[in-house]
Amino acid sequence: MTTVQSALAEFILAQQADGSRATTIRWYTSLLGAYAEQLVGTDVKQVSAHEIRAYITGLADRYEEETAKGHRRALHKFWGWIHREYDIPNPMRNIAYPKPPKPNPRPARMEDVRLLFTNAGEKVFGIRNRAIMALLLDTGARRDEISQMNIGDLHMQTNTIMVMRGKGNKIRAVKFTEFTNAIMKEWLEVREPVDALFYDPDTLDRLLGNGIGQMLRRIARRVGVEGRISAHRWRDLFATQYILNGGDLVTLSKLLGHNSINTTVDHYIAFTDLQISEAHNKFSPMGQLINQIRKDKLKELGNEK
Repeated sequence: MTTVQSALAEFILAQQADGSRATTIRWYTSLLGAYAEQLVGTDVKQVSAHEIRAYITGLADRYEEETAKGHRRALHKFWGWIHREYDIPNPMRNIAYPKPPKPNPRPARMEDVRLLFTNAGEKVFGIRNRAIMALLLDTGARRDEISQMNIGDLHMQTNTIMVMRGKGNKIRAVKFTEFTNAIMKEWLEVREPVDALFYDPDTLDRLLGNGIGQMLRRIARRVGVEGRISAHRWRDLFATQYILNGGDLVTLSKLLGHNSINTTVDHYIAFTDLQISEAHNKFSPMGQLINQIRKDKLKELGNEK
């Protein structure tokens, strides 16, 4: 007999062997662990669609909609794996997979970023924090990607840093500007000789993604920035400003590590009504038409004289 709990343990092991990210594995362990606790000693062959539907219905009473959908996605992944691994019918085959959340990029405000950057802290902590912020704004890298960067990934002569631990464990080279190069030099002059590019100066332990998020929130509270100022909003800001400043989608998509330009457009670029209006006034062919008519009229007036 294969119990639900033993199948979960094997499922987590399979995810680790397949190279899933540590955050993904923790996500499965947390969500599916709560589910398995309600089925202690239950054979996977005995779990019915009715029981799973009842569990899903109960999620709606305990969690927000998107959180409940996350549980459902984890369950689909788990039972799909059980179906293939143990060659038994999938009790979730007739249970709808939740629709993905609607893209809602919410870039950080540039004025808030400026406040955090100019109040990053003092001495070693401040230099480190500014270097992290510079990479966030200059490369659009994810906080976990920055957390996992090693000193050997940084190539100052070419203004390049290798991002090797993003989604899907893909490897890509990310460029940064001379502005960030100067800030990184300040950090290199004071940092300790450890493998991690960014670390806790008190313990020399690698600064994890959560630590980067906590650092941003701590500074935001100190300078009075309200609302969320997460690292992902810096990534959204990078993408939006890159396009507003004249960058092209193909290059941006590669910098962000996306396989599809559609992902870049749908999830990372957000424009205000004012920005859309200004861009429309600048690029609409109607403006070109009116300008050409005006030029023609001026030319006619000149010929009449």
